[in-house]
Amino acid sequence: MIQIAQGITSANDWVDYHQRGIYVDVDTSQANFTSTPHYIVSLEGDGYHWCANGTTSIYEPTPTGFRVYLRWTDDKGHYNHHNPLRADFAKQKNWHLKWTGILT
Repeated sequence: MIQIAQGITSANDWVDYHQRGIYVDVDTSQANFTSTPHYIVSLEGDGYHWCANGTTSIYEPTPTGFRVYLRWTDDKGHYNHHNPLRADFAKQKNWHLKWTGILT
């Protein structure tokens, strides 16, 4: 049997990660996965999210969640938004992750 679940994070969930960028912990516990599924994520928002790197890199996946780290795609920042990428910017631009978990 295949189990599929989906969800979305809030723009308010982003956290500054040292001086390197931002991260979000994604809670998938409502899916009730019995083991760690294959997760697929997409970053959405109101702008500049195409300039972020790390969207599809999933860290520490478990049946109840995972973490995603983001940074600008180059070391100079983008369009006068200098490094590091900060959580306030992600919140201002309504960045959020949509996720799908698939357990086979």
